Amino acid sequence: MVRTIPELTLASTPDEIAQLQVDAIVEHGKQLGRPVSILEAGCGQCWLIDLSGLSYQLTGIDLDSAALELRKNKTRDLDVAICGDLCSVYLPEASFDVVYSSYVLEHVPNADVALKNFVKWLRPGGLLILRLPDPTTVRGFFARVLPYKAHLWFYRYAYGQKQAGQPGHAPYPTFYHPVIGRKQLCSFIAQQGMKCIGCYGDGYRRDGSNEAIRIVLRGISKLTSALSFGKLTSDYADLLYIAVKNGSEPG
Repeated sequence: MVRTIPELTLASTPDEIAQLQVDAIVEHGKQLGRPVSILEAGCGQCWLIDLSGLSYQLTGIDLDSAALELRKNKTRDLDVAICGDLCSVYLPEASFDVVYSSYVLEHVPNADVALKNFVKWLRPGGLLILRLPDPTTVRGFFARVLPYKAHLWFYRYAYGQKQAGQPGHAPYPTFYHPVIGRKQLCSFIAQQGMKCIGCYGDGYRRDGSNEAIRIVLRGISKLTSALSFGKLTSDYADLLYIAVKNGSEPG
C-alpha cells in the first residue's frame, strides 16, 4: 500500500520552517536548470520566502484587491499580479513549476476546489507548498470556534497589528473546509495525482509580543489540551506541507 500521509516532524524555530521551503524550491530549480515559474496563491501584501540567487518569475493572485494593490505598489516584487478567486479564476493548465500558498485555504469556503486548481496549474513533477493551521491543535480549535471579532482582538493586541481588519490587512473570516486536516489533505491531493513528501509542525512558541498575554495564552493552551484528553495538541499550531505532482517535466 502506498503511504500518502508522511510522519509529522516538529521544527524548533521559524528559521527552520523557512529554510525547508527555500531548500525545496531551490533544489527543484537546480533540477529544472532554468528560471522557476512560481504561483503564490493568495499572495497578500508580501512574499516571505528569500530566494536570493535563484532565477524565478513570481505570479501572485489574491481576491483582496486592497492587499494586492499594496503588494504591487509597496512591495513591488510580483512579475504578474492577478485579482481573482482561487476557485474560479482561469489559469492555463501545467503552467507553473511551484504553487505556494500560505495561510489561505482555511479562509476559502471551497478549499477542495482551490486545491484541485493548484494541482491542475502545476507542471508534472512540480512542487506544491502549503502552510496551514491544523484544526486538531488547540490554536486551530479556537480559530474554528471563536467569532471573527475575537480574531481581530488577537491580531491587534496579542500581535500588535494596529491595522488588523482594515482593507488589505488580516485577519480574514475562517471556514475550515473538511479537507483542511493533515490526513484529509494528504489523502485528497494523492487522489489528484500528488504525493506529500514532507509534513512539518511549528514546535516553537509564537504567542504575541505582550509577555502577560503570552503567559495567559500558554496556560489556556495547556489546559484546553488536557481537557480534550489529548485530542487537541498544544505542541504546535500550524503545518507546512511539501508535495510533488506525479510525472516528470516534458523534454
